[in-house]
Amino acid sequence: LAADSSLRFVFDSKEFPMRRKCIKPYEEITKKPNFIVIVLETFRALNMKSFNPAARFNATPFIDSLITGGKSAYWTKYKASGAPTVFAMMSLHTSLLPHSKEIISVNTTTVNMDSFPSILRKNGYFAKFFTSTDPDWDNQRFWLRKWYDEIYFDPANNEKDRVVFRKAAEEI
Repeated sequence: LAADSSLRFVFDSKEFPMRRKCIKPYEEITKKPNFIVIVLETFRALNMKSFNPAARFNATPFIDSLITGGKSAYWTKYKASGAPTVFAMMSLHTSLLPHSKEIISVNTTTVNMDSFPSILRKNGYFAKFFTSTDPDWDNQRFWLRKWYDEIYFDPANNEKDRVVFRKAAEEI
């Protein structure tokens, strides 16, 4: 955010509220920002003070402090999909809305789909995925291998998020 105080993009259409317009060409950016995407399983933005100031309690004080600390940019216009988890994973990575009958991650493996990490990789970034849950569920690893340079999953962590967050912080 500090490298782009102009916030590069504006949302210029009430009819298409998720359409954004670039107001500053990429060539004008001198320093590449870091991208860290945190996904919380079975959790809603409605439960976060940063997205919902009326929330009864602050369920994510640390993540909220990252969002509101002045050095981060965060996406306030989004569409999330529900169960099963893999629908949301595919939507998050590709912007595709869930299919009404098919499980995209399983039934479209011959299709090449761009994702935000694959686009970042094409532009010189290194993309690593950290997870505390086995990415073999619902064929997620298949897609993660296509999109990321590296995947971190250690079953010895017993799905303890804090251990994975600490591992990610070490590497970052």
